[in-house]
Amino acid sequence: NEIFNTFNTPIYIQRCNGGVVERNLIYSPNTPSGITNAGININSELPDGGNSGATFDTGNVIIRNNIVIGMKRNMSQLAGAGGQLKFENIVIENNTFINAIEAGIYFAGNADLTGFIVRNNIIYQGSGAAGIVTNYNGGKDIVWDHNSWSALPNVAARSVSDVASAVLVNPDDNINDNIVTVNNYAQQ
Repeated sequence: NEIFNTFNTPIYIQRCNGGVVERNLIYSPNTPSGITNAGININSELPDGGNSGATFDTGNVIIRNNIVIGMKRNMSQLAGAGGQLKFENIVIENNTFINAIEAGIYFAGNADLTGFIVRNNIIYQGSGAAGIVTNYNGGKDIVWDHNSWSALPNVAARSVSDVASAVLVNPDDNINDNIVTVNNYAQQ
């Protein structure tokens, strides 16, 4: 799927138990609202009326083989009703996250995370782009494994199995013309 210039977050996973998000090309240089949103967003919100006694955890989700370019946060996990709800068994693998405005990968600081795996991803933030991984300082149940970074993330997101710096064909390609050449984001 090619998803671009959407009014809101292109892929929003919410209170989902068992799902796969794969083979998407997501970018957003010219949104109708003028606001760039997250590319792939995972959250657990309370239902209308705020019935916090109900369990609406998000879990058993795989996010793989996606290319996300130039979104506010290319991959984002939100707080889950301020930390009241859980996120369990989430696998983020084999994705390419390029030049996010705010963060290549973002994890909410107060979320309850169990069994997260972030592996075999390429995270590239070129000049002028913000953080590689933001709002994550460890202490969560996240395994970081075999990722390729254009710059080192904070220590908590590194692993001994990380691969050499992400060197891509043309990762700073101008997408403002709504023409995206997928091969520009391949490793050299």
